[in-house]
Amino acid sequence: MTIKTLSDAITIIEFLISKQGKSIEASIEEAGIPLHLKDQVLKYFAPPLEISAPDLIIDKSRQIPLCNPGTDSMQQYFGALRQYLIEVKGRSKSIVETLTETSLDLVKRLPKPYATDEFQSRGLVVGHIQSGKTAMMAALIARAADEGYKLFIVFGGAWKDLRSQTQRRLDQEITGESENSADGPFIICDPDISTWSRLTQSGLEGDFAPGT
Repeated sequence: MTIKTLSDAITIIEFLISKQGKSIEASIEEAGIPLHLKDQVLKYFAPPLEISAPDLIIDKSRQIPLCNPGTDSMQQYFGALRQYLIEVKGRSKSIVETLTETSLDLVKRLPKPYATDEFQSRGLVVGHIQSGKTAMMAALIARAADEGYKLFIVFGGAWKDLRSQTQRRLDQEITGESENSADGPFIICDPDISTWSRLTQSGLEGDFAPGT
């Protein structure tokens, strides 16, 4: 197997660790990981951070059919986000896996978008600054898009700079588009799936305007 990308390297290293019980160092040597990828592989497989699983408060009184995500091949928007976090942002395995598992737990609490004529479902994310709230929001949006949700409205705060900052982050991780290339690098989604239509822009004056 020719190892060209970080994803290729991670795939073969995970196989050697899980199936053959090899250490990370031995796996890197046996797989012949290119020198320019070794540091990224070591960072990805670094000891996990102490991230506690979130507590979920669930309303069990509802009887609306809930989302039931399929296989990885059906998770096109979230799959692109996961690859972006690994390949471009260099996030560690523990962070990516926590985001993957927690966003899956959350999307399973969402009603199927076509299950009924109308429904209301509310959730709340609480966390410290730089604790991963926006990352979780992006992951949930991506997973919901995979489930068939079509419109996402994000209230980015009362201040223009905060709203613009949030837009830039979601453009990087969700839409893959921006009027300013300096905001990148951006996620690259499969060209065969529906592209995002952005109703706002990332500049300070890019919020909703009359006639949008």
